[in-house]
Amino acid sequence: MKYTDEQKEHIRHCFDYYCKKTIRYQAINLYRESSKYAECNVSFEDIPNDYFRSAASVIHTRFYNITLKPLGISFL
Repeated sequence: MKYTDEQKEHIRHCFDYYCKKTIRYQAINLYRESSKYAECNVSFEDIPNDYFRSAASVIHTRFYNITLKPLGISFL
């Protein structure tokens, strides 16, 4: 089937519209997804150093009490 020049131009315009629309909505979806990611995750820079110090002391204490204390090993 042969298309006229007007029909080809109409098909081209429809395809262009379809491409623009899909790219636009994909950009919206990516923006929403990135904003959800930003809400759920926290940067290490935002966490105060005191939190890491307390977590490290708890881990050290548990490690000492579980593995080294029964063996009679002391650091002090």
